[in-house]
Amino acid sequence: MTTIDTHPDSAVAADEPSASGQVLAHAASLVTSSDHKRIGRLFLYLSLLLGTGLIGLGAVLGFDRIQTGDTFINVNALGQLFSLWRVGLVFMLAIPCMLGVAISVVPLQIGARSLAFPRLAALGLWTWLTGSGIVIVSYLQNGGPGGGKESAVDLFLAGLGLTVIGLLCAAVSLATTVLTSRAPGMTLERVPAFAWSALVTAASLILVLPVLLAALIYLFADHRFGVRTSIDANGWGGNEIYPWIRTALSGTSTLVWALPVLGFVAEVVPTFARRRNILRAGVLLGVGIVATASLTGVTQVSHGIGPWSALSGGDRFKDMVDYAFFTLLPVVGLLAVMGAVTLTLLVGLKARTLRLEAPLLFGLGAVAILTLGIAAHLLEPIADLQLSGTVYEEGVFFAIVYSVVIAALGSISYWGPKMRGRRIPKIPQMLLALGATGAAALVVVPNLIAGFNNQPGLFGVRNASELVEGWTNEAAPEFLNVLTSVGHVLMALTILGFLALAVQAFVTGKFVGDDPWDGQTLEWATSSPPPVNNFVELPIVSSAEPLADLKSAGSDA
Repeated sequence: MTTIDTHPDSAVAADEPSASGQVLAHAASLVTSSDHKRIGRLFLYLSLLLGTGLIGLGAVLGFDRIQTGDTFINVNALGQLFSLWRVGLVFMLAIPCMLGVAISVVPLQIGARSLAFPRLAALGLWTWLTGSGIVIVSYLQNGGPGGGKESAVDLFLAGLGLTVIGLLCAAVSLATTVLTSRAPGMTLERVPAFAWSALVTAASLILVLPVLLAALIYLFADHRFGVRTSIDANGWGGNEIYPWIRTALSGTSTLVWALPVLGFVAEVVPTFARRRNILRAGVLLGVGIVATASLTGVTQVSHGIGPWSALSGGDRFKDMVDYAFFTLLPVVGLLAVMGAVTLTLLVGLKARTLRLEAPLLFGLGAVAILTLGIAAHLLEPIADLQLSGTVYEEGVFFAIVYSVVIAALGSISYWGPKMRGRRIPKIPQMLLALGATGAAALVVVPNLIAGFNNQPGLFGVRNASELVEGWTNEAAPEFLNVLTSVGHVLMALTILGFLALAVQAFVTGKFVGDDPWDGQTLEWATSSPPPVNNFVELPIVSSAEPLADLKSAGSDA
């Protein structure tokens, strides 16, 4: 051995990466990955973690609301916290949550080797996360709608714009994947229900988000260089922001976020009923009809029925037409989906083939809360009921948001074994599914009841005096506020408990086969976890349930 040779033991040690090197290498692979499964999981888990913090914030605000006539949070901080809560639940939880599920699962469902424009989806992920961080920092600096510091209000508008751009990039990548990367033989009529709902959701976001982005750009330019949105004398700044973004945060357009909920329940019910999707055309058509809700976000106009006695015949007809198209029509779509799903469920019950599993409980719980919210929304735009401006609007809002959260947890329960190769324990999952549904009901139902009791809401406040009046209104039923606060706490604990259970199961749980649920669609035809390119060899697609076809052919042989 010469003086320049390396000792054999040293050479072996040099080849072994250090623990810190392994961590850095793993982090680098996450940041630079173009694998749709990683991108989707990051979207999903990061949004759930951010959402848990926001739900916890909602619980704090709810407990402050219990003592009517008083508040222990400073009024200026109260306005900022409420605004962060509202904006964050939409752009940091509801929308990215189901986008993450779709990005992970949809390419597998349609037989795609990868996501179309995977780098665009990755760019969307990190742009969304950066924008969300900037939004949070802007609130800490007294920004946001109602912010008292001009530069922080500008920072909020820029951060929210980045967040919207990130979500838009992900939506474009997802829609392009479904339209251009399907397996041979898979027409749009044969696309699985969840993949179809993901396509419709992405297309709706592509319609709505650019309008919102344009409004944010206008507000940024006007606030920074003009005078319309400058700080008021009382220090309550950015008052003109909320009316411009309100249609993205409330009203009919919020139903767009929940379209994947319908796709998810239409996916799990046939699987666990062991029946093909009966009236499948009704599911696809119904999801498309619900998507007409996106037109409210495009037009940036709220459509309702004005005071009946104050309207002329022509105005009444106009309001009724708007109400029917923008509010009733999405309900017709929901009924079509629910009718098809219920029929499949009943057939499974009659044939005694229905299996009660945790993903099914999550799906049924999510669609039950969503149905409650959509039904309640039918009454909200009717002026004579005097529900606008009350906490009734908050009840509808949380029905939509929490139905998405429950469906996202159900998606981890259903597709987690495919992505990780291990299964989450059944009984704890079922308890968490019931807990999440109960938590959502505790939040939604008391708010709807309090709305009929004329408890003022806070979604449309424009200055500090309105905020204090609404927050400390003596007519507010204290016990209803207690129930709502408990519901928020229970939901946050349920999310954390489920994520902890999932992490433990995916690391130490027992291995399951490639098809633990006896599925019908293509994602169950590949290995668990799936390879980098998803499929070694694709089966021939000749129907909407290609894996069921293969199983039938095998049993016949």
